[in-house]
Amino acid sequence: MTKINYHSLIMENFSDNFSENVFPQNFSIGIYNENQNFFSSYSVEKNHLLENKFIDQNSVFRIASITKTFIATAIIQLRDLGRLTLDDPLLVHMPDFTVANSISGTLEKVTLKRMLTHYSGLTTEHKFTNWNTRKFITKNDLIENLSEIDIVAQQDSQWKYSNLAYCLLGILIEKITEIPLEKYIKDEILQPLGLNNTFFYPSLNDKKTLIPGNKFSYIKGKLINEEFIEMNSMIGAGGLFSSTNDLINWILFQLSSNNFPTGQILDPDSLFEMHMPIYISDSWKHAQGYAWRISKHNDNTLHMHGGGIFGYASNIVFSKQYNCGVVILSDLWPNNLPNDFSISLISSLIDKSKNKRIDNQDENNKKKLQRFTGTYFAEPGLYLDLEYKEGNYWLLSNNKYNNYKMHAPSILRFVENTKDTFIVSSGRAKGELFTISYDIDSTNFILGGFKYIKLKK
Repeated sequence: MTKINYHSLIMENFSDNFSENVFPQNFSIGIYNENQNFFSSYSVEKNHLLENKFIDQNSVFRIASITKTFIATAIIQLRDLGRLTLDDPLLVHMPDFTVANSISGTLEKVTLKRMLTHYSGLTTEHKFTNWNTRKFITKNDLIENLSEIDIVAQQDSQWKYSNLAYCLLGILIEKITEIPLEKYIKDEILQPLGLNNTFFYPSLNDKKTLIPGNKFSYIKGKLINEEFIEMNSMIGAGGLFSSTNDLINWILFQLSSNNFPTGQILDPDSLFEMHMPIYISDSWKHAQGYAWRISKHNDNTLHMHGGGIFGYASNIVFSKQYNCGVVILSDLWPNNLPNDFSISLISSLIDKSKNKRIDNQDENNKKKLQRFTGTYFAEPGLYLDLEYKEGNYWLLSNNKYNNYKMHAPSILRFVENTKDTFIVSSGRAKGELFTISYDIDSTNFILGGFKYIKLKK
């Protein structure tokens, strides 16, 4: 296996795509690719990328809305245990929700599935949550003020991101299990997967490894430390802290790789279900699964979720088809770099993987071709060459003998799971099949009623 120089890949990718108009910040990168793990950390200073020796793979950041992927997993667990169904209206489990206001849509259509996928019609936040004053409503206050919740969009009519939906899902998990949310997530998801640096409430020791969060002051032209903010009822929407190493392991669980078998916390079919597109939009440019956002980038299907909270920005993205993923955790918010850079990096990894597959396929094809490559003759005087070039099989004219053209030039496609059978993809015989045969004294094939026999060298 050829090892990729991930540090060079990161530096070159940044230089090519992100070296202008990027905010100064510090961030950690984790990459999983081809059963290899890579971790490093960097600082952006004056649009240049420098290595940072003070952040490691276990350094803790707030991961904000990436939390939603854990909450969705817990809901699916409870579904599998028969404690709920995804088509349940929230009213079934939270009868007091009847006091909410239906401005558009209906209360009964606020189902768990729609809440998981942001099609419930709920507002983004509870009325008493104020990002300007940085005050997030407590769980008790939210429960006592369900009457201040509005449904403002017809269910299923459009994707409408809702932190409030996940606040309510977090409260629902506590209600059904009779266990505090942080304990349930720890016992049923984090500990079984060994995610020891992921938690809701940092202890004094945890705070020692917590990277301070920042905002950028345009007036002062530098980073300014952000104060620590309590999430209160918002923990279900964005309350987790984590590290690059733990989130790479979260990706490995999604991919069921490297000692992270699905059955530890979810039935394999349930994990597959979580990754399926439930709602598809923009001609399949975007789709929504349970928490996971699914996007098409250069025809590659990527699963991802980002996060942003005072002082911190993050993104996690993985490709199931190419078995790779990227995590970026930054100490700056607002900030698009984790999202944009992680997508750019995983796209580069996929491109390298595609090229490697093509190279391997070419090498295999060339080995197959050695059995029948060469010049063929058919009566009364037709000559052609069977060759492999530029990634395709060809029937080509052989002007050395006769420049008369009948079945050449034609592109061939090797028919998989057959023995030396081709379909003609272009030219006079398009759509026709022929099979290479090996007689005692010749290699030959029949095409268009002519028997072509390979000339001996």
